[in-house]
Amino acid sequence: MAWTRTPQDIAFSTFDLNWGFFALRPIDIRADVTLLRRWLLDARPATAPGRTTKVRQLLETMLLTPERRVYLGFRDDVPAFLFETFPPEHATPGKRSGAVGVRLLASPTGDENPELATAILRTIVKMVLSDPAADRVVLESEVTHARLTRMAAGFHSEQRTTAHGTEVRISTCTRADVEEEHPLEAAG
Repeated sequence: MAWTRTPQDIAFSTFDLNWGFFALRPIDIRADVTLLRRWLLDARPATAPGRTTKVRQLLETMLLTPERRVYLGFRDDVPAFLFETFPPEHATPGKRSGAVGVRLLASPTGDENPELATAILRTIVKMVLSDPAADRVVLESEVTHARLTRMAAGFHSEQRTTAHGTEVRISTCTRADVEEEHPLEAAG
C-alpha cells in the first residue's frame, strides 16, 4: 500500500543516524482508517494485552476532545507508531504553562527494541519542543516501560499514578534537559 504524503502533511521530520528518517503528521481518520483498523484488530501474540482497547480509547478521546492531538509517525516512510499530545492532567510539575503531555503507542509489529523506542521518543520530544510555547514534556508511560523513558534524552521519573485503569509513571523533561543531553535539531 502506498502512503502518499505531501510536505504540508508533515508536522515534523528528523533523521537519526542509527534508525533512519522519522516523519510525524496529524492522523487523518479517513486516510488512515485501513491502517488503524489493522492495528486495532491485530491479534498476534506480540501485541501487548489491552493495546487494542487503549488505541480505541485514544481515538475516541481525540474525536471528542479538540485539545488532544493524535499523530502518525513514520520510520523510513513506513507507518510505525501513534502518539498523542494533550494538556497534562497528572504530575503537579506538569501543570504549569508550557507543559505538553505525551503518550506513545508503537505499532503492533512485535519490534520492542528499546533503542528504537528511545529514538521514537527523542523524535516526539523534538517535535513538541519545536513549538516555542512548549518548554516541558510530560510523558505518561506504563510502569513496565519506565526503563525506556529513562533511556530517552533528559527524562526524569517523578511519580507513579493510575490512569485509564493502568499504573503509569509520569516522567518529565524540560527544553534545557534535552538540549543538555542532545541539542535540538532543526525540523525539516
